[in-house]
Amino acid sequence: MKKYFLIVFILFAVSVVYAQTTPESDFIVILTDDYTGVVIVEYTGSSGDVYIPAIIQGMPVKEIGRSNGWRAFSDNSSRFITSVVIPESVTIIGPRAFESCIRLSSVTLPSTLVSIGWGAFSGCIALTSITLPVGLTEIEGYAFNNTGLISFPNPWPKAVTIINEWMFRGTKLHTVVIPEGITSIGNEVFALCNDLTSVTLPSTISSLTRGIFFNCRSLITVNIHESIEKIQFDFNVFSGSRNINIASQARLRQLGYSGNF
Repeated sequence: MKKYFLIVFILFAVSVVYAQTTPESDFIVILTDDYTGVVIVEYTGSSGDVYIPAIIQGMPVKEIGRSNGWRAFSDNSSRFITSVVIPESVTIIGPRAFESCIRLSSVTLPSTLVSIGWGAFSGCIALTSITLPVGLTEIEGYAFNNTGLISFPNPWPKAVTIINEWMFRGTKLHTVVIPEGITSIGNEVFALCNDLTSVTLPSTISSLTRGIFFNCRSLITVNIHESIEKIQFDFNVFSGSRNINIASQARLRQLGYSGNF
C-alpha cells in the first residue's frame, strides 16, 4: 500500500511540474545579440496562466521582448493572460513587453533580472502588487503607468536611484514612502494617482520636476525629511492637488515651492 501511494505521489508531482511549464511551441524566439540565448518575441498560446520555460530550443531564455517592435505579450490574445512566471534565466524585460495585458494580476520576476524596459507593464490594470528583484539596476519610464498597483514596490532595488518619468502615473497607490538613496524623480511620476493620500520624500532628494504630483486629488500629507533645507521645485509639482494640508503646504513653501496647489 505504501509503495502504491509513493508511486501515485511521484506521478502527481511530475504531472504538476509538467502542467506548470508552458509548451515551448507557444513561444516565438530569436537569438540574443551575443548568440548565447534566446529572446521571446511573441506568445502564441491560449492559456491565461503562463509559465515561461527556462530553455527553449536548447537555449536559455534571457530576454522578453525587444525595442524594435517585438512586444512579446502585448498583442492579440496574449492581452488576456492572467498570470506569468518568468524563469531564473531572464535578465531583461524589454519595452512594452506586457503592455495592455488588462487581466494580468500576478507576475513573478526572477532574481536574475537586471532591467525592466519602457512601458513594460503599462496598462496592466489588474496588477495590484509586484515584488522587484533586489538586483535590478534599471527601470525605464512608464514601466507601471496606468496599472492597478496599490502599494509602492518594497523593497526597492538599491542600485535604482532614479524613478523615471511617468513610472507610476495613474496608478492606485495609497501611501508612498520614497526610499533613501533616490536622487531624482522624473516628470509626472505620480500624476493622476487619485487614491494617493500620503507621500514621504527621502533626505537624498534635492529637486522635484514637472507635475510629479499633478492632480493627486486625495493627497493630504507630504512628509519631508527634517535634514532637507532646500529643494529645487518646478512650478507645478503639486498643481491640482488641492487637499494638501496646511502643515505640509507650509513646509513646502519654506523649502521654496512657489507653485499652485
